[in-house]
Amino acid sequence: MGTVKTEIQNDIAVISWESRELLGGLESIALKDEVRDVLEQGIRKIVIDLSKLTNSNSTGLGILLHSWNMAFKDTAQLVVVLSSKRVKQIFNVTKLNTIMKSFKSVDDAITYYNE
Repeated sequence: MGTVKTEIQNDIAVISWESRELLGGLESIALKDEVRDVLEQGIRKIVIDLSKLTNSNSTGLGILLHSWNMAFKDTAQLVVVLSSKRVKQIFNVTKLNTIMKSFKSVDDAITYYNE
């Protein structure tokens, strides 16, 4: 079961997915809800840390895409942190890598926002 942990660093929200799987279901919806919450707080730079993620299905990917779309419509930026080769392959095959910018670490994503 996945849990979400959020940390605000200056004007950047780092939302960490604390599970190896993102397969849909109520626990996965918490991720989308957390993105909505930080947007409502006026935060326009979001990092979703998926470094612990090793597996996702189409529902999980749909939640990520929906989260990105919410941010885009609210003139915010959303990037992801990916560590798993498998998840990176999923992003490549589904072409999510052409929509969502990805980084190797949270520090790299924060550096990107601070440039």
